[in-house]
Amino acid sequence: MMWFSINTLYEYVVEGESDNLWEEIIEVILADSEDKAKARIEKIGHSREHSYEGGNGDDVNVKYRGIERIFFIEDQKIESGTEVFTRFLKASEVKSILEKFD
Repeated sequence: MMWFSINTLYEYVVEGESDNLWEEIIEVILADSEDKAKARIEKIGHSREHSYEGGNGDDVNVKYRGIERIFFIEDQKIESGTEVFTRFLKASEVKSILEKFD
């Protein structure tokens, strides 16, 4: 069994809106292979799709949009301080990450 860190993306779709909110979730999955880890997270992702009424009375549909990336975790024992994800960023990406929502 191997550990994988998987980034998944969800889109919050509001009818009539063109600039939808997106959510990135990073999770760890224990599986025999990368393919099995992907299959497990796909099932989890689709199970999280749902709808609700937003603050303005709009219908919000949460849609699973897929895996952004998968990262093999070198340490097979996860404990405090275990690195579960790493990536290099461009300055523009950091600026976007640090931008506060209204």
